[in-house]
Amino acid sequence: MKLAIYSDVHGNLPALKAFIRHSVEIGVQGYEFLGDAVNYGGKPQACLDEIIKLGLVGHVKGVDAFTDPATLDREFVESIYNGQLQGKILLGNNDAACCGLEDPGYFSGYARDSAIITKNNLLSDWHLRFLRGRPMAAPMNIINESVPPDDPDRNIMVRFNHSAPGDIELCDWQYVKPETNLEHVEYFFEQFSERICFVGHSHIPCAFVLVNGKILPVAFPLPTKNYDKALLSVGAVGQPRRGRTQGSYMLVDTVRKTMEIQWFEYDIKTAMTDILNAGLPEQNAQRLLYGKITKKYNKTNSDQIQQP
Repeated sequence: MKLAIYSDVHGNLPALKAFIRHSVEIGVQGYEFLGDAVNYGGKPQACLDEIIKLGLVGHVKGVDAFTDPATLDREFVESIYNGQLQGKILLGNNDAACCGLEDPGYFSGYARDSAIITKNNLLSDWHLRFLRGRPMAAPMNIINESVPPDDPDRNIMVRFNHSAPGDIELCDWQYVKPETNLEHVEYFFEQFSERICFVGHSHIPCAFVLVNGKILPVAFPLPTKNYDKALLSVGAVGQPRRGRTQGSYMLVDTVRKTMEIQWFEYDIKTAMTDILNAGLPEQNAQRLLYGKITKKYNKTNSDQIQQP
């Protein structure tokens, strides 16, 4: 089985559509989303609908990666995500700020204003309610189909988090980055019991493993075994950083027993146009073009945006 673990779409519909095409081309059969469906991008509602649809792939008959989300019954969607599929879509910090679980004021500048605009103008009441029902972390058992049922490596116990594992609570979201202090990484490892913990939030792919009591940063691709535990950051579909403009996600192949980062190109100009047409800060668009913020935020515009 090939599983795509992805995060941080941030309302970027062209990037999400490109990710879907790329994942189908390489044979992905299932999807796990680690949070931040919305904020910054111009199509948050359409992105959330697509993410909801992807979570149904392999679980609901007749739904595939290209199914039109408009054909899905919303009452059914709510019931299945509050039951069987609880944890397939996580809540991110930007989701929390946009749906009313957190005060957008804990953000600053363009992030704060984007969250307010997204909440007030770009998301329906149903989408806001759906986001409020998502968990921030979830355990899962991935079946390694390449080994016999009685083999101890048949089941891979994993944990999905938006941010780093620990005492997760609203307004306290920690990053896992390549330069994260190893003492902090050690603390993160102590906070989960599963073999592997996948995280989003930082937008930057990286990996740490625990071997014989020692934590080591490692490069991708990475096997699903041969270490005690692993902490993996999957990158970002919709808002790449560090000067890189391609989207990224994690591909887990249970037959080959590998985990690797996949990169893909998308239509940045259309994503920028979506942002500007939605009345969001220009900095959101510029960040996509360069993979980083390039202009100081115009607080004159910020002062004119009122919270509800």
